[in-house]
Amino acid sequence: MRNGRRIFFPLQSDASSRYAPYTLSLLVFIATLAVVIGFVLNNILDEWEVSLSGSVTVHIPPDIRLSPDREEEKVNRLLQELLRTPGVARVEKLSSGEVKEILQPWFSNGDIFDFVPLPTMVHVLLLEGGRVDLERLRGAIEKIDPDVELNDRSLWQRQLLILFRGIQSLCVIVVLSMMGAMGVIVFLLARASMVNHLDVVDIMQVVGAHDDLVIRVFRRRALRLGLYGTLLGMGLCFFLVFGVLIFLGDDIDTVIRGDVMPSLWQWLTVPMVGVVILLMVSYVTGRAIRSFLRDKEK
Repeated sequence: MRNGRRIFFPLQSDASSRYAPYTLSLLVFIATLAVVIGFVLNNILDEWEVSLSGSVTVHIPPDIRLSPDREEEKVNRLLQELLRTPGVARVEKLSSGEVKEILQPWFSNGDIFDFVPLPTMVHVLLLEGGRVDLERLRGAIEKIDPDVELNDRSLWQRQLLILFRGIQSLCVIVVLSMMGAMGVIVFLLARASMVNHLDVVDIMQVVGAHDDLVIRVFRRRALRLGLYGTLLGMGLCFFLVFGVLIFLGDDIDTVIRGDVMPSLWQWLTVPMVGVVILLMVSYVTGRAIRSFLRDKEK
């Protein structure tokens, strides 16, 4: 029936309308969480590729047997040896503050650095595309100090990059799977709702309601339920993410080093998942109702 321009269709609440929003909210929650995790992994990979690519780190342990001047002389000899190595672009000696920041995650109490000597750490940047004989370099610096450690992070970095890329791909698969599951559920719920209201639909068609009107009414109802489920699922996801951040508090820099949390534009992209879901709900509902009406006429 029509009241002016307003369409009135007496649809009663049924099991599909009662439980559909909660079913959709769970799938939306999983899909949104996968998107956020994908953004975090992407930022981690970007930061690692910038900061670790083409570099090695030299750890020089403190020697309490040497005076400060002799210790400084030994460090300078090591720096000169590194600079003479073919393929080395630049050598950067980290400050004590930077060393403390690197070591902080392994110590619950930062005051310990006031009582123990800090090692000297040197960041060696390699020429782009250049190759360095690390074994030869390790042998050269061990002649100066056998306790010096040369840390080539490229091997485990590549392994972690492969692992994180795989997890990113898994996040994409999870999102697509949740979308597919939501499409199937919406399709089945739309047809179930049509069956539950078949008597009402028959009466409305007798008084002149055409198929497009029926589809529009059911689509509007599905969008209302879908909007509720989408907002609930995304709200739970944001509550979980920000709850974890608040719980970690000041320890967040220890758990996650660097600017790897989603940026502002990435956070603004997340609600687009909800928009895509609502568009899918509208489209699938229309297809389900139209196919049901077509089958009904046969």
